[in-house]
Amino acid sequence: MTTTPTRRRLNRAEKRAANRTRLLEAAVRVFAERGYQAASVQEIAEESGLSNGALYYNFDSKQQLFLALMDDRTAARIAELEATFGPTAASGSGTEHDIRRLTGRDSSAAGERREWTLLFEFLAHSTRDPLFRRRFRARVHSMRRALAVAVGRRAGEEGTRLTLPVEQAAAAIQALGWGVAAQRLADPAGLPDDFLGTLVIALLKGLTQDQAAA
Repeated sequence: MTTTPTRRRLNRAEKRAANRTRLLEAAVRVFAERGYQAASVQEIAEESGLSNGALYYNFDSKQQLFLALMDDRTAARIAELEATFGPTAASGSGTEHDIRRLTGRDSSAAGERREWTLLFEFLAHSTRDPLFRRRFRARVHSMRRALAVAVGRRAGEEGTRLTLPVEQAAAAIQALGWGVAAQRLADPAGLPDDFLGTLVIALLKGLTQDQAAA
């Protein structure tokens, strides 16, 4: 007779980390559906299956939760870029296939729409709250720096050079992403699923030239 192994009980730190993850995942859904202003702490707690007390144990306020969500999203995107283009990336990474994968992270319509809606919720709230605006701007710059490193490393590995400063190339990619996100929100069926990836690849090709021919 086989016995079912007993599951190890989480310690306090592990339980808090697990609850924090549940709250952030619930916040993605609630903020995307209701918007920052209309969303309530109680709705997020109920969506997570936890109590208001558990939420306030992890986050001091709705705004702190919103900031933590923004940090979580920014860190995840930077980690993806570093895994694909960074010094420890696997050989052969940074290909056009990788670019399309990174620019189409969530192929499900619901997941994609939530991510885009969150981006514009962050942007909208930054126009109303000066403190949040400074923090939002810092995260935007962090993402842009990571993009710049990725673009520069890819150009170096391919033996090409950019015709624009790498920071400006990164800003252009970021602007493309935001613009495509706005159009996809307004008209989800109006653009192909891989449209952003196609644009980024075309932009990078247009901004590079062979070092040997330069």
